[in-house]
Amino acid sequence: RGGGGFADFFMPGGHRGGGGLPPGFFFMPMGPPPSFGGRRGPGRRGRGGGRRYMDEDEDSDSEDSEDWSEYGPYRRGSGKMPPKPALTSDELREEGNAAFKSGQLSAAIRHYTTAIERLQAEKNAPNAAVPSSPDSFDERHATLLSNRSAAYVRHGLFEQGLLDARKCVEKRPQWVKAHQRLGIALKANGEFVEAKGAFEKALSLLASQEVEDSEMHSVLTKALQETIDAAHAQAEERRLEQEKAEREAAIKAKQEANRKAKEEKQARERQEKARKAAEEKARKKEARERQRKQQEEFEERERKEAAAAAAEAEAEAARLKAARAAKAKEEAQAAE
Repeated sequence: RGGGGFADFFMPGGHRGGGGLPPGFFFMPMGPPPSFGGRRGPGRRGRGGGRRYMDEDEDSDSEDSEDWSEYGPYRRGSGKMPPKPALTSDELREEGNAAFKSGQLSAAIRHYTTAIERLQAEKNAPNAAVPSSPDSFDERHATLLSNRSAAYVRHGLFEQGLLDARKCVEKRPQWVKAHQRLGIALKANGEFVEAKGAFEKALSLLASQEVEDSEMHSVLTKALQETIDAAHAQAEERRLEQEKAEREAAIKAKQEANRKAKEEKQARERQEKARKAAEEKARKKEARERQRKQQEEFEERERKEAAAAAAEAEAEAARLKAARAAKAKEEAQAAE
């Protein structure tokens, strides 16, 4: 009793004897108090041997004394915890790997992206610490790009995965896994010919290694054969699509030719109809003109005949008048 350890905070019986919650006790929001685990908390001793936790009225053993928690050192009596230290690029990569394995692909991509940014910051830091991984920064960068490419591809973001795979090959051109990742990304994008070359390059690099990796060889060989089969299937599909397109183009061309022929025929028919209509119109006009002339000639003949008849009648009337005058004269003479 009176130890101030973990059990003292939760033992029933009140403050006396070290049990129960002492007056002024409070939980900090950012984590467990440092006295958990048997360590005595700072502050003055309460009745019964217990210690008050975080008693700000009492000075600690030293003005600059610090205590430790899972979050690192903090000053006693501050009432708050410092922020949790940032994770390293290697730690972020491990978190990304764990998220990837559990199927949390968005989280994995986010962790890998942050790890790449953190790795760049670690590389550019003036007093950069020795990395936890013995690999160089470029090799670690390539590993992160490879992992993020795998997450992108599995997440269905094939273009982003292909971009990371190409960058990975640029960082480590002699790395078997970089070319394997590139082949996978190319295959996912449907670029089977280039994917075949990437897998063949990976197999070539694998064969040049001193240590034989039969498992990787089996994986690459299987991927290469699948890619070849997919390339053949794609070529066959494209050939069928090409034949279909050619047939459709031929049908379309024939339809277009028929349409043009029909339009030309209709145009000829319209022209012929217009020509006949024009001829008919001209013929009717000519007939009307001929009829008009005939009518004029007829009327002219009638006028002439009427004039001749009038002249003849006038001459006959004059002759009769003269005959009557002569007869009258004769009768007058006879009468005398």
